[in-house]
Amino acid sequence: MTSLQVTLLAWLSSFLDENDRETVLGDLAEEDAGYKASAMAVCGLVLRKELERWRSISPWLALVLLLLPCVFLLVVVTNAVTDVNAIYLWMLVNNADPDLLRQAGYWSTVKGCMPQLLWSVLALAGWSWCSGFVIGAACWKVRRSNLILMGLLVGFVQLGWIPFPVPSVLLPHGRDFVGNAAVFRNAFYRDVFPWLILLLLVVVPAARGQCDARRTGSAVGKEKFLMITAPGLILLSLAAQVFLPASHSFGLFYCGAAGVILHFVLRDQRRIPARLQTS
Repeated sequence: MTSLQVTLLAWLSSFLDENDRETVLGDLAEEDAGYKASAMAVCGLVLRKELERWRSISPWLALVLLLLPCVFLLVVVTNAVTDVNAIYLWMLVNNADPDLLRQAGYWSTVKGCMPQLLWSVLALAGWSWCSGFVIGAACWKVRRSNLILMGLLVGFVQLGWIPFPVPSVLLPHGRDFVGNAAVFRNAFYRDVFPWLILLLLVVVPAARGQCDARRTGSAVGKEKFLMITAPGLILLSLAAQVFLPASHSFGLFYCGAAGVILHFVLRDQRRIPARLQTS
């Protein structure tokens, strides 16, 4: 096998537990199987192991009670945030010209828009990370399946292939207003920008959150309680954005952004007691 094939085979085997990985790779090495046969054997074992984990009720409960609600809420909030940011970016970037850049009023508008753009980005990433963290902590054994399911569900909901249960009137989108039609005639802001935001600020942080959830396995007592409930409380602010229209304020964005801060706190080994660190 070539070095690339060996690397791909090693990546496929990483989806297995350590004992299963060593066993299957050792058997394949003894049999001197080719790349195609080895890849098929590893993929088959990975699939069987994942299906075995889904035979219990806990993954299904996590799917129905956590994964699906989080995906729906994240997509509707992402679309609303994306439309607002698209309008600001269109005003600041597409309408900028040398004469406008020399006017103090333009830079005053920029200063007024930047806090909204910054905090909405931090909040969205924080909510996404917290969603992944809570889902991963609730059902760590099927984290790989949940990562794939979450990515697929985000795409399906965004495409409209899965009916959205939340009335859009609760959180109107910028493109719904006639006055913003000029912005969304631009194909980038209408079609490309939302998918970029979903990928960079929803899927990637959620995947990272699920990976970071491994720390809860070795946590005990109050630490474990706080590590799970703190992101859970932050997710309540995500639900509030959708179901409590009157509460749309920077306060909730700050609460969501706390998820990003929590991520860095958990990554900092010096701030985590030794008993919380994974061996």
